[in-house]
Amino acid sequence: MAGVRGDMARAKASGTGTGFIPNPKLKLLDQVSEVMRFKHYSIRTERTYREWIKRYIFFHSKRHPRELGAAEVGRFLSDLAVRHKVAASTQNQAFNALLFLYREVLDSRGYTPTRTPTSVTRITSSILLLRLGEARTLEMR
Repeated sequence: MAGVRGDMARAKASGTGTGFIPNPKLKLLDQVSEVMRFKHYSIRTERTYREWIKRYIFFHSKRHPRELGAAEVGRFLSDLAVRHKVAASTQNQAFNALLFLYREVLDSRGYTPTRTPTSVTRITSSILLLRLGEARTLEMR
């Protein structure tokens, strides 16, 4: 019971409505797990998001996501669509994992990334989907 009260106090102290400040001494993926467990995400969702975040980090030669921004997220998602030919729903899942990382884990720690990540706008997502459709059309020919 005392642990729950301490977690709630930390969440209130973070300054965000539902924010939770992960333990800064933990590795990044462990911080992701800590926030997801605090927010009662499914264990399967936790594993999946951790895998997408790990793939994102390895795609960018093990650079920390704090050093990366929206352009790098877009490059990763485009690579998934073009080179790996993943379905739109798979690409969406990867995007949501990265969105969780930037919104819930990194931003809640009180620092601003070098380049502030932004969510994909409707226009940008439409362009990505059109390009994905073009790639599939070329593939079918």
